Amino acid sequence: YHPPSWQPRTHPLAILSNAAHNQQGKAENIPASLLKDLAQGQHLPTATLDLHGYREGDAWLKLMNWLLQAHDHDHRCVLIITGKGRGYGPHGDMGLIKAQTPTWLASHPRVQAFHSALPYHGGTGALYVYLQRRR
Repeated sequence: YHPPSWQPRTHPLAILSNAAHNQQGKAENIPASLLKDLAQGQHLPTATLDLHGYREGDAWLKLMNWLLQAHDHDHRCVLIITGKGRGYGPHGDMGLIKAQTPTWLASHPRVQAFHSALPYHGGTGALYVYLQRRR
């Protein structure tokens, strides 16, 4: 098995918040209004990845490859379910996967922005992820 080749960003996304109640980040060239739209559920996810049950390394690999596939299938907004968990993060109030996911998303070359989901999509245990337009 050879995972798809990709190069991490040369300039990672800015992670604006990585707290249990709010995770968000965006690329430099993305307007703040896109984050507001994501926060309000204005972009409905067209694909979902659930990372429950994955160990850290497996979750990273699954996320990286899945985002490439989602981009290849022209999805713009996707939902990543991390779960909430405990024991990690600055206050010990997040699970390992939830705490790591913003850093992983910030380095992915197809991700333009992300924001914690609304309650009916998993709330603080899930993220809306906005992907680049397919060229």
